[in-house]
Amino acid sequence: MSDERTWTVGELAGAVDDLLRVGFPDEVWVQGEISSLTRARSGHVYFELVGTPDPSAPGQRAPVLPVVLFSRMRRVVNESLRRTGAVRMTDGVAVRLRGRVALWGPAGRLQLQMSDIDPAHTLGAMAVARHELFARLVAEGLAEVNAALGLTPLPLRIGLVTSVGSAAHADVLAVLERSGVPFSVQVVDAPTQGPTAAPLVAAAIGRVARRNVDVVLLVRGGGARTDLVAFDDETVARAVAGAPVPVVVGIGHQVDRTVVDEVAHRTCPTPTAAAAFVVERVQASVQQVETAAERLVRVAERRCVDEGRRVVEMTDRLDRCLGATFADETAHLASIRRSLVRAGAGGVAAADARLSGATRLATSRASQLVGVAAADVERGTRRLDRGSRRGLGDADRSLTLAEVRLAASDPRRLLQRGWSITRASDGSVVRRVADAPMGTVVYTTVLDGTVRSTVDGPPGPADGVAAVPVDASDIVPDAGNPLPTTARQPPTDEETS
Repeated sequence: MSDERTWTVGELAGAVDDLLRVGFPDEVWVQGEISSLTRARSGHVYFELVGTPDPSAPGQRAPVLPVVLFSRMRRVVNESLRRTGAVRMTDGVAVRLRGRVALWGPAGRLQLQMSDIDPAHTLGAMAVARHELFARLVAEGLAEVNAALGLTPLPLRIGLVTSVGSAAHADVLAVLERSGVPFSVQVVDAPTQGPTAAPLVAAAIGRVARRNVDVVLLVRGGGARTDLVAFDDETVARAVAGAPVPVVVGIGHQVDRTVVDEVAHRTCPTPTAAAAFVVERVQASVQQVETAAERLVRVAERRCVDEGRRVVEMTDRLDRCLGATFADETAHLASIRRSLVRAGAGGVAAADARLSGATRLATSRASQLVGVAAADVERGTRRLDRGSRRGLGDADRSLTLAEVRLAASDPRRLLQRGWSITRASDGSVVRRVADAPMGTVVYTTVLDGTVRSTVDGPPGPADGVAAVPVDASDIVPDAGNPLPTTARQPPTDEETS
């Protein structure tokens, strides 16, 4: 046998650990991206720190370093994160960590025993990435595309992209319901944080924007800056910029703006503010219509008063003119009579001739004046009638148009006529039999509520539809959306790291 020493596994692991302590006597700083983070019941946190692949070795996997954050050091790291309030340790976050390089004997693998974190490194890396992405979108001419879209004065059809059951979801629906405006809301569920949030949010925006909506609300509540990475993602930013309808963003943060904030049609500080913006726009448009109608009525009333005053003035002028004319002619006839008396019998014939001529002249002049005055009165009357009818007609048409527009936008009118709307559990409208295969749970909105049904077979030969049993427990009050609205619980203090 050889005289060479034979090591036990424990001895070799201990020797390697001793060498690591000699080679790395102090703690070191290491940077990378968090992956596969888990929190154990013991309070320890385990994850992998993923590095950047070697560009000189194409196809080679990125280097990975196991990291453990023991419970006794977790409080120190949490305190460091709490001071900034902007960083949360989660998958996909770039971090700079401090710790001791050691060999974990039971598994025989190298690991970093974490003791501290540098939040400034994470925030700086996020800021650089955010700046570079926005610069690319500006260079491509996408930064102002959605903002340039026109928002209808009555955005009654709303697409809502959020995490269903969250506080943001509940807040938006509450504001819309309290407004009393007959909004139609289509909700698409998408997680707003986590490694899968970005592609799901981008897909949700594209899906709801194709459902004939007037505006899309993209909302979520507040949180750490690292919780909002999905709103700095390129796929989400491009989905917002390229949406065919205006996108209103409401994220519950007050300090930094995300890339999505920069490319959206409008950004609001909270989900509640985003919903209030839509409500205020509808109410302002209705107020404008009512104000215009009132102004038309006032103009018509003033026109009627003015024309009536002109008729009275023309009538008074005619009376004065006729009175003066008859007085002059009466005085002339009296003068003729006096002349006749003075002339005696010999002047009777001449006086009679003059009297007849004067009478004919007076009659002719009076007829002319009466005709002119009557024509003036007739023209004034026709002008008054036309002006009054036109003013009142314009006002009536404007009021009728406003009432028709408001009534046409009310989905309840269709429900009152016997129509109904059937949706699948994801909120999509069931338009064909193929959209609801056997076993599908569907929600049918009628006038006074929503009926939940399960499709149990293909359509029958008699009437083309399948009979679906329904009991009273399947009927729920109509809240505008059949999806659940339970609020998401906020993260605990122990979930910060």
